[in-house]
Amino acid sequence: MGNFNSLFHALKNQILRDKNEFKHTLLKSYLSESLLKKTIYYLVDKFYILKISAFFFIYIHSFMSIKIEPDGKIFSFPVLRNEFKSIISIENFLKNYSYQKISKSLINFKFTFNLKSLLKVYKIFILFEKKLPTFSLLRVAELIGYYSRLQSQRFIKSKDQKKLIIITTESNPNGLASIAFARRNRLQSIFLSHGEPISPAIKHSLDLIILPGSNSRDFYKDSHIKNTLYYGYKEKYKKIKPIKDIRKLTYGLFLSKSMNSEGVAKITAQLEALGQKYFFRYHPNYKKNTKSLTEHINDADIILAGNTNVHLEVILHGKLSMYCKEIDSGPKDLNNYLTQGLIINWHKELSKQSISKHIEYLNNSEHIGKYLDLTNSYKSSIRAIENEIKKLISS
Repeated sequence: MGNFNSLFHALKNQILRDKNEFKHTLLKSYLSESLLKKTIYYLVDKFYILKISAFFFIYIHSFMSIKIEPDGKIFSFPVLRNEFKSIISIENFLKNYSYQKISKSLINFKFTFNLKSLLKVYKIFILFEKKLPTFSLLRVAELIGYYSRLQSQRFIKSKDQKKLIIITTESNPNGLASIAFARRNRLQSIFLSHGEPISPAIKHSLDLIILPGSNSRDFYKDSHIKNTLYYGYKEKYKKIKPIKDIRKLTYGLFLSKSMNSEGVAKITAQLEALGQKYFFRYHPNYKKNTKSLTEHINDADIILAGNTNVHLEVILHGKLSMYCKEIDSGPKDLNNYLTQGLIINWHKELSKQSISKHIEYLNNSEHIGKYLDLTNSYKSSIRAIENEIKKLISS
């Protein structure tokens, strides 16, 4: 299983991350999808024998479901859709460096476990079983499985050739296992963010972080980061046009993974009472959308959303994005967009004067520059990232 220092550092970070209220909101949303899921989780939570069985099942499944080919020089391990999306932008030039995307696959039966490793896993279970809620405990098992699997790959740890690992999340087990693995084996490491960071902040030691804008950098002020770059957006920032008649608008309700059905019903009832048009854009985990993100943004005069990074994309497209707490079940203003003035609260009595004032604020690029890197185009940002990766590989 490798050195325990790096593993326990990752476990500590995972436990800290899972204290975020948003994680437990997502769990509730997941369990509400079916009675079977809810029942299984309840039984695992209540009975010790089922809890330890679930812990070892998730550990073994995480270990066995990773497919790694021994010919890579640069590795990444994305699991969720937004992680895959973030790495697409740099995949073209990564292919020039023997790049491999570690993937979750069907169960791989070519594995070996030794008794000593399983005893270590059991000791970790005993250590955390009474201290953590079941959700966090099972996430610990997932992280250990990924980390153990990476540690078993001697070719990645070989000192004959420089290896680089690209981390696509710092709040989920696959990302934290990758960071621990890189730290343990002194591999070059890059964190490629797929959006604004989520509290609480955790400390990292990385060679490079690539963020959406300079506003995000303050979040990592206590981490040991050798270099920081900001990726540009394909969309150039468009100034928002004034709204002529607030009585005749089309609203886009952009729903997150933690959608609150009762809250959505309340908002749509208010819009109908005001005689306003509206449509839904669903989170891809729930339902496939018939139009692209850009098409849906262009179809609306105002976007209503909860805790989501889509607010940035909407504003880049020259449209108003407003915060609507009722739409999802997470904590208020998780991304601090509301606090920092990027978006405003929506309510049914919102005046034209309030909207005009906010549009005027957003059309001042000095304010937007806090969140996005507007000095570099998308192409120049990609070139800068490629040059930095070349340096890391050749150093």
